[in-house]
Amino acid sequence: MLIAVINAKEYNPARQQINLAIPQSDGIELRLDYWNKLDIHLIAELRREFKIPMIFTLRKKSQGGYYAHSEKQRLDDLLSLCQLQPEYMDLEYDTPDDFLQIIQKDFPNIKLISSYHDFDKTPDNLEKILISIQHPAFSIYKIAVKANSVIDGLKLLKFSYTYSKRYLLTAISMGEYGSYTRILSPIVGSQINYASLSDTETTAPGQISLESLNKIYHIRQLNTDTKIYALLGDPVDKSAGHILHNQAIQILNKNAVYIKLQIKSNELKQAIQYCHDLPFSGFSITMPLKEVIIDLLDKIDSTAHKIKAINSIVKDHSQFIGFNTDGLAINSILDKTQLSNKIVVILGAGGAARAIAYEAIQHGGKIIILNRSLDKAKKLSQDLGCEAYSFDNRLSIQSLKYDIMINTLPFNILPPDYLPFISNTIAMDIVYHPIHTPFLGIAQKSNCICIPGYEMFIRQALLQIQRWFEPSKQEIENIKNKMREYFLGLSYMDSPVCASRI
Repeated sequence: MLIAVINAKEYNPARQQINLAIPQSDGIELRLDYWNKLDIHLIAELRREFKIPMIFTLRKKSQGGYYAHSEKQRLDDLLSLCQLQPEYMDLEYDTPDDFLQIIQKDFPNIKLISSYHDFDKTPDNLEKILISIQHPAFSIYKIAVKANSVIDGLKLLKFSYTYSKRYLLTAISMGEYGSYTRILSPIVGSQINYASLSDTETTAPGQISLESLNKIYHIRQLNTDTKIYALLGDPVDKSAGHILHNQAIQILNKNAVYIKLQIKSNELKQAIQYCHDLPFSGFSITMPLKEVIIDLLDKIDSTAHKIKAINSIVKDHSQFIGFNTDGLAINSILDKTQLSNKIVVILGAGGAARAIAYEAIQHGGKIIILNRSLDKAKKLSQDLGCEAYSFDNRLSIQSLKYDIMINTLPFNILPPDYLPFISNTIAMDIVYHPIHTPFLGIAQKSNCICIPGYEMFIRQALLQIQRWFEPSKQEIENIKNKMREYFLGLSYMDSPVCASRI
């Protein structure tokens, strides 16, 4: 049940917010502890005007609320609010037993929610907490805890996935690290998903707006049979993958959703273990995980084994199988020229550079790796049989007499000493946002043939989609057109402030 949180402080703004929420939600939560003055008659007016299901919440300060009066007064106000017969009443887990019995006896049609909050951490004993907050008067149990890492969010998801089969449970991972769990809550059986009216009107850290949940993630279509796909990496905040892959899922009419998880290298092993226990069916992998994830997979395909880097995973019969679609970025170059005996300079020596270099060699290209770390460049050159240099060598780009240059480095660490480029050569960047990167800007001034990073993104994303969903040729064409439309729209509002890589 998607619930819009109404955080207005008085009647008229509350009425306006409810009108905005109705088309986008299944119900509303009236945060009555936000009101400047609790006016039962005005709240009754809202009940009469709007037939949408309502949760009344009058949260005390010790549980993160704003109610300013005594606890005795709060309990009296709660009884007055019960006279309005809301569909749900949210009460703290430690509400006195005799008070609960009064509501249960006098207002049997109101479903009571037992709320537990931990604003500091995600406890290890979630099961014990769930058992401790039970009472015959409660219908739904809500546990909201702070996520201090993405792992905390995965822990809560597994908890919900396990215990929602036995209890009517609402599990919330608060904070930015747990924000993604609000998208996945219907999949793990969570009863209520709270959303803000906008990104600026949140009532809890990590809360997501109704617009994002509905337009990007189509959350009201998600259920316990939905499959989860995710981007793993660090950083992932600038990636457009969640927009484009969810568009593809809608075109294919699949019961699935795609999210982003900011996973650090030292968290990866534990994250993969949790993902095995949850309905994850595939992943996109980005920096810095493309190489370190190999040892955590059940299988990798032969090409990925040779490249020693993974950018995609598919789940097959409970096994996570890794493959690599990055190298096929060179198809964007093959559309313009052959690679046989061409000198290809690759800036960077990470997972994407490995895949691109490997694929270019298969087409007869001669590869030169330039990287900040000479050791890493040499390791790559030894694995693939190519040349490698450090930027510190102060090589002149022109002296390499190259034909093609491919940048796999983040846009903000491009070495300026290597510019300008050789005119009339091909320059390709794997950074796709902004589209007009500094690398491509300088290449364009040098009269190079420029290939933007979104060309690579589209090609590798389509290959992932083919492995995950087996779409028809027409569906692939439709998805490709939709992705191109998105990137062409971006080109009109490009900003060099942020960047996303494959």
